[in-house]
Amino acid sequence: MRTAIENGTDRLAEAMNVLHNAFGLTPMGDYELSFNWSYSMIESSQESFNQLVTAMQAGAVEAAELRNYVIPGETLDEARERCDEIAAKKKDSAELLMRQALDEESRVG
Repeated sequence: MRTAIENGTDRLAEAMNVLHNAFGLTPMGDYELSFNWSYSMIESSQESFNQLVTAMQAGAVEAAELRNYVIPGETLDEARERCDEIAAKKKDSAELLMRQALDEESRVG
């Protein structure tokens, strides 16, 4: 069904391009169509988010893909970079807490 819609839309765009070129309404040349199909009309964003969280927990997607869904203006590479920064901060915080606990234990014990 999607292929039929894409083919029909492409033919319509091609016909419009020919007419626009013939009447000088647009610069001569080719055009490019792209189609981005999604489930947004039949699935809520909450369902999509929950599916991504579940997939991330199962190891099917990375945290950057989930971040990219939540912050769509960020590229996947930017999301990966930011996720790495967040993970590093968490690691540093955990190490600091561990050192503080050990220091406290050595003073008390």
